[in-house]
Amino acid sequence: MPISKIERLISKFLSNSISANELDELATWVEKDKNSREFAKYAKINYAIIHNMTKYDIEKSKKFLRNAIMRDRKAMRRIKVISYLKYAAVVVFIIAVGYGTYHNLHLPKKNGNVISAEDQIVLELQDGSIHAISEYSGAFVKDLKGNNICTVSGDQLVYHKNDNFNDALYNTLKIPNGKRFQLLLADGTRVHLNSGSTIKFPVNFVKDQNRNVYLSGEAFFEVSKDKEHPFIVNTDEINVGVFGTEFVVSSYKEGPGFEAVLVEGSVGLFKNGEEFCPENTSLLQPSQKAVWHPEQKTFYFEKVDTDLYTGWMDGKVIFDRMLFKNILLKLERHYNVSITNDNEDLGNEIFTGSFDEETIEEVFQAFRKIYPMDFSIEGNKISIN
Repeated sequence: MPISKIERLISKFLSNSISANELDELATWVEKDKNSREFAKYAKINYAIIHNMTKYDIEKSKKFLRNAIMRDRKAMRRIKVISYLKYAAVVVFIIAVGYGTYHNLHLPKKNGNVISAEDQIVLELQDGSIHAISEYSGAFVKDLKGNNICTVSGDQLVYHKNDNFNDALYNTLKIPNGKRFQLLLADGTRVHLNSGSTIKFPVNFVKDQNRNVYLSGEAFFEVSKDKEHPFIVNTDEINVGVFGTEFVVSSYKEGPGFEAVLVEGSVGLFKNGEEFCPENTSLLQPSQKAVWHPEQKTFYFEKVDTDLYTGWMDGKVIFDRMLFKNILLKLERHYNVSITNDNEDLGNEIFTGSFDEETIEEVFQAFRKIYPMDFSIEGNKISIN
């Protein structure tokens, strides 16, 4: 490749104006050892001019440039923006090639999950007693009378069938932001609870009654089969009735509203106050998502990749054609942070992407590469301008 073209690509990289295709081209060139001398020649002059550097470590800078380019290529492929405001997304790069310059420009590294001491998983029993749940403690949870109610086993709370409880006694489990937890119910149903979720459930399911639980937040249910006793997930407006299946329900009080995704089996969706019966039920098929539109009082159904809606169980943050303002709610819950966004236009942009091991700072740096924005992080508070 002509040297003049490489100089132009490096200049565009440093001046935040390089395209995705040009970035691929530059990355391929940098990987070839025979180009080290030409890279050194141009980069040394460039850095001396731009950064007024008196010392320049070519090997360290070359290694850093290679890593920076690869990181940028990965970030550009992980997030896509769909603009409905006729906004032409501009790729903005903030990574400087100089090793010392990088550390001067960037914010100090933050922990991905900022968890304060009071952010505990909490179990409230029917008798009003409240218990902080410590994962992997192996502890028994007892009521005020000394009865064993459940056991903490690893990252789950385990209930066993107990004939001593004949009445429908309900417990409430609250999962704080920044944590996930599992619940094994007395009928064998397993519930995976996402950050910021609350579930109310019976200690023991009573014979000849439906298996009712009440959810605020997001959960993945693996329902134990029982054709005689339907399992019903109650939310603010919509209920989900099943006999035995696997599905996700999302119904956070803050956010876009109710949606359900069926992994396998079949489920029926019906409104609060109605009976779970064929006449009142909208059926959801495997690999379908149902979204409730409260204004129209109707469901919208679409075929989806269920992995996009179950990835959170593996610690992933996944968003598919989602408004940025709703993505921020996901990030707040996942990272246990508070985010203020003063950029109204950005809030209404739609993105598709995913994150897993990134810190919250790295997440916003990735967004900033495809949409011009400023952000600051102080503790667990993030401001966007």
